[in-house]
Amino acid sequence: MTPTSRVECIMILDEYRDKLTPEQYRGIEYSIGHHAIDGMFFDRIEIDRMVRLELGEITEKQYYIEVLGEEQYKKTFEINNQEPERMGGGNPLLLRIVMAVLTPVFWIMDKLKK
Repeated sequence: MTPTSRVECIMILDEYRDKLTPEQYRGIEYSIGHHAIDGMFFDRIEIDRMVRLELGEITEKQYYIEVLGEEQYKKTFEINNQEPERMGGGNPLLLRIVMAVLTPVFWIMDKLKK
């Protein structure tokens, strides 16, 4: 079931609280809140994907391949020679900003695939 509010998304995130540091938890919570302002609510799969990314279980590349699919990933990043890890120039804060800007686009694309 797709959450219909920020509160429902946070309830899903709370299931991962023990796995995350307070900083990691707040980072995902911020992303959830930021997107909720625009009426976009992450489901369990999307929150799990964000948690795995924060924990280092998947790379940014794997994250985007899961969201976009292999073919669209290649069209989006590899053709433009812009691997996600390089978009922030090695700066984690800049990468987070880039991801915050691109995530709504990827979220919409993911929903259109389903």
